[in-house]
Amino acid sequence: LLEHNNLHQQADHASSGSSQAKEKSKNRSLYHQVAIVFSRPLIDDQITIEYASRLISLARAIKFEGYRPEWICFCGSLGNKKRWNDPCNSVSDTAAGVVFFRHLCAANNISLEEIGLYHIPNDSL
Repeated sequence: LLEHNNLHQQADHASSGSSQAKEKSKNRSLYHQVAIVFSRPLIDDQITIEYASRLISLARAIKFEGYRPEWICFCGSLGNKKRWNDPCNSVSDTAAGVVFFRHLCAANNISLEEIGLYHIPNDSL
């Protein structure tokens, strides 16, 4: 899970002048918080415990820690590409992660409103 928080670091170090506050507000639109979830290969069309653990950690952060990324990107790796082509798997690991994460959030009353979920298929890498 990675977060782009350069804006927050800049805001913490800036002093509290009104012109600086306007500048910070102007710069805020230049940065976006993006959570990146690196997938794991599926085993017989099912996500692994390690992959589920990553998604559960992200859901906990959203529910209990106030983490609200604008986008969550599910990314495969070139190492997973062969596994995606495995005849045992009928779905990509990134697509399975999105589905699992949606169900996880729905079951735990976690709103995904205003959070974009994107998966980058392994075959596009």
